[in-house]
Amino acid sequence: AVYKSVNGGETWERISGADRDRGLPKTAMDRIGLAVAPSDPNIVYVISETKSEGELWRSDDAGRSWRTVNRDPNINFRPFYYSDIRVDPKDPNRVYSLAGGLYLSEDGGANFRQIGQGVHGDHQAMWIDPVNPKYILEGSDGGWQVSFDRGRTWEVVNTIPFTQFYHVNYDMQQPYMVCGGLQDNGNVCGSSLGLQGAVTRADWYSVSGGDGFFAVPDIARPNMVYSVSQGGMFNITDTRTGAQKTVYPYPNRVGSVGDAMLGHKYRFNWNAPIAVTPLQPGTVYIGGNVVFKSRDYGQSWQVISPDLTTNDVTKQQSSGGEIVTDNTAAEFHTTLLSIAPSPLDSNVIWTGSDDGLVHVTRDGGKTWTSVLKNVAGLKPIPWIGTVEASRFDAGTAYITAAQWQNDDYAPYFYMTTDFGRTWASIVGDMPASAGWPHVIREDPKNRNLLYAGTEMGVWASWDRGRHWVSLRGELAAIPVRDMQVHPRENDLIIATHGRGMYILDDLTPLQNLSTAMGADAALFDLRPAIRWNFWNRDGNLGQKVWRGQNPGEGALISYWLKQQPTRQVDIEVTDAAGRVVRRFARVPDEPGVNRINWDLRMATGAGGGGRGGGGGGGGAAAAAPDTSLAGTRAFRRTQAALFASNAAAGSAEPAIFGAGGIAVLPGTYNVTLIVEGQRYTKPVRVSLDPRSDMTAAQLAAQQTAALASQAEVDRVNRVIGAVDDLSRQLTSLQANIRAAGAGAPTNAQAVLSEVSNALGDLRHFRDSVLARPIAGLGYRQYPRLREEATSVAGMIARPMLGGPTQGELLRAGEIKVETDAAQTRLDGVVNGRIARINSLLAGTPHLIAPPARIVP
Repeated sequence: AVYKSVNGGETWERISGADRDRGLPKTAMDRIGLAVAPSDPNIVYVISETKSEGELWRSDDAGRSWRTVNRDPNINFRPFYYSDIRVDPKDPNRVYSLAGGLYLSEDGGANFRQIGQGVHGDHQAMWIDPVNPKYILEGSDGGWQVSFDRGRTWEVVNTIPFTQFYHVNYDMQQPYMVCGGLQDNGNVCGSSLGLQGAVTRADWYSVSGGDGFFAVPDIARPNMVYSVSQGGMFNITDTRTGAQKTVYPYPNRVGSVGDAMLGHKYRFNWNAPIAVTPLQPGTVYIGGNVVFKSRDYGQSWQVISPDLTTNDVTKQQSSGGEIVTDNTAAEFHTTLLSIAPSPLDSNVIWTGSDDGLVHVTRDGGKTWTSVLKNVAGLKPIPWIGTVEASRFDAGTAYITAAQWQNDDYAPYFYMTTDFGRTWASIVGDMPASAGWPHVIREDPKNRNLLYAGTEMGVWASWDRGRHWVSLRGELAAIPVRDMQVHPRENDLIIATHGRGMYILDDLTPLQNLSTAMGADAALFDLRPAIRWNFWNRDGNLGQKVWRGQNPGEGALISYWLKQQPTRQVDIEVTDAAGRVVRRFARVPDEPGVNRINWDLRMATGAGGGGRGGGGGGGGAAAAAPDTSLAGTRAFRRTQAALFASNAAAGSAEPAIFGAGGIAVLPGTYNVTLIVEGQRYTKPVRVSLDPRSDMTAAQLAAQQTAALASQAEVDRVNRVIGAVDDLSRQLTSLQANIRAAGAGAPTNAQAVLSEVSNALGDLRHFRDSVLARPIAGLGYRQYPRLREEATSVAGMIARPMLGGPTQGELLRAGEIKVETDAAQTRLDGVVNGRIARINSLLAGTPHLIAPPARIVP
């Protein structure tokens, strides 16, 4: 019904269906949408759906009478889901209908045409600027978009983090890829590390369309990615070419085809599972109401189970009412949600269903046992969203059991250690406010460490579920639908339903936290580090572009402090010969777990600290924290805006020109944490970018030349520093003598003359030989010695296809000669004019000059 109030809501008058003369049908209508024209409140639109009486009605007398103006069901494609209508603030005949498509009428609703081409469908929200109706904000299942020309064209805004992932998986490439399914935005894969300096849109690509759920790379051939859309629409995609093949086990009325599950040969959930196992590369399992297995990339399927659900036919009926039938696959029930092959025994497979059943087979699918029975505290028919097979014991498994469909929003987690004969609750002290459960994972290195994702965040337990600690930190309070631990990189990857995908880099501190907490300080093992070559292949794209975050470049250094030390905490990096190649002074010293990163560069006078936490220049460098794991600020966002997604500050791009810190050679280095005089040392292995063809000899030649060139940069900087210091002293002396008046030395004029001449010599020397006089003007001034030395050093130190070139070595030699000449000229000034000034000032404070250095 439609009601109207003319007194601020004190009383209401029914203006629909009260009698037939009003013009609105008295028969049942689906959800009703209503809009009043802002420029003429007498004009009112109502959109709905009836069996035969139309879609859109209009009143020109504030609801006293109505007439049908449109009968096209497309303008209200799914009434219960849409039924939204908007009216232009200044034109009462310009009407927008929000449905599967976006529609516009310019004649009061009589005729509509579809607009918004090129943006995602399923339109849900719209705001029209009341002052300037050309400006429209519009929201759909793909994000939101803005129009500045009344809907003629649209700009998709892709800098807001609201991507809805269901699941996440990974492959074993370097860097590894992460893949997942997005609500109504297909299945995507992207790099965990952006080799342009940040994770960008170019690092992500679509694998398949529809509503995305599972996207799982094949273990043996990671370019082959299995994926599924709503209701069992399985595909395999070759990501090298984009070639795609449907691999439905039985392609009969699959997906959102509009009918009920009753009578179908197989039933697939909206979110049907896919699983692979490292024990059987090339094998894939998918789940409907039975488990299917393929060993030929989906060309053929073997049913290896009976129906593993309750097969309750009352839950397989058509969805909808007397007006609208709506079977999109979101309503499908009595289906499997999770398949978990054991990583220890290829014959052991677990399943979980949406109607409360857990099954296990111990003979590869020949026989199955229903095992979730009579579990204390578990109500009938829970939603078993995840089954996790243990990496330590084939008889151990973990499950999530959600009861939110029955208005119970608390988390439920259970564990079995005897193939499901008995189950124990492991929810422990996790609060009910954590929300219902989505996923639980066992750490691959510490069997007592568990990770859980709930409707309100991410949790960890170090005692197999007796006690839980929130890892959410600065993440939003959002559903964590899935998570995985990468077996090589040891990263925790989480998929959120609303804020994209995140990675917690290197779980070593969490895996060893219990042991570390017994010590005053501890340095954790370092995972191998790679000298990646970053290459920005794009142009300038402005600030309104997605940039996901890379991990701290190089080696991640994590350490534990029981309490804040009384003295500064330092970290040293030494090579195999014991030489210090980098030192970080005053690193973070908060109680708990702290982390910095070493960017795999040596300490040089020119600096060139790493991105993230390992910044700093020559000698001892103060290191800003990459993160403090004690506050779990370590999650970094990686999901790019393939359709509509996330905005975040990414890592700074690597410099293309100019000198930077010199990279260390591949090999093993020692990292030492220094706390209160105690030293804690761990090795770290550094390797070259796997894409590089540089030989050991070429790398060594590059480093030798780079160090020599850097030494010349340092020499030039020392000369400039001496010139600047002398100029400051001379200027101060000049001012003091002039201010002294009668108290000035008797030879003041002679001193002032020498000072003026010395200042002129030094200024001319600096500006004409040593450095560009005005910073920032670039090519408006020819490069002086510092710019030339820095440029050549940068050429030699940057990533190469081979050793230093003949031209680079030739120019480096010339730079050395020019630097020798500059030093000699400085020594001449010191031994000449500066010495004379000091002689004239005998018996009074005089200039402090650097020692003369005559370079042979």
